[in-house]
Amino acid sequence: MPTPLVFYAFAFEGAPARTAARGWFVAPATPHLLAPRARTALGRASSPFVEIYRCAGQLHGRDLMCDSALLLYVGDAELELRWFALYCARSVANRWSPSHLVTEFLITGDPDLRAVANQRARAAVAVSDQIARMAATVAVHASGEGSAATCAREACKLATRIATLDAPETLQQVQQNQERALSSTLLALDGRALTGEEPVHETPFDEWAA
Repeated sequence: MPTPLVFYAFAFEGAPARTAARGWFVAPATPHLLAPRARTALGRASSPFVEIYRCAGQLHGRDLMCDSALLLYVGDAELELRWFALYCARSVANRWSPSHLVTEFLITGDPDLRAVANQRARAAVAVSDQIARMAATVAVHASGEGSAATCAREACKLATRIATLDAPETLQQVQQNQERALSSTLLALDGRALTGEEPVHETPFDEWAA
């Protein structure tokens, strides 16, 4: 029997058009597909411009059907993606030895420390072994001056890769933590999430959306 669902969905600029794509679904009156996981949406982001929806639908086995999609927010998520990149870098900071200034930047995001943090993380990449080099590279992405979407996507991918190599038994938890961090900060863009008018985000079909 179909399972009724009410859930959030995300799409950044660059979301796939209405053709089949794993982890995406068709929603009424939208010119592109939506993703029920923020991490999936980030994977196709070409800019920090995001749309956030609240959807109602049904889950038929592994087929997600969306009956309605209410647009909650549309606009820039530059700061939120910068924060998420910092989160990813902090999550693997124990896999290398960042300097005090790098650590301070990862915690505070102070723009005055960005350049020196990037320089020191790059220096660490050159002299570290595999896992430490990868962890330092996450900090390089988090402190980069490039597109916030690119920095966040690459930081997320590499932090996930570290878990795959270093502690594969933790991979699912790492992915869930990343999803919770990213989706929560994006949902806070809609003021109703801050006032409690919007429910706490939980993805009820992780297996489908993985």
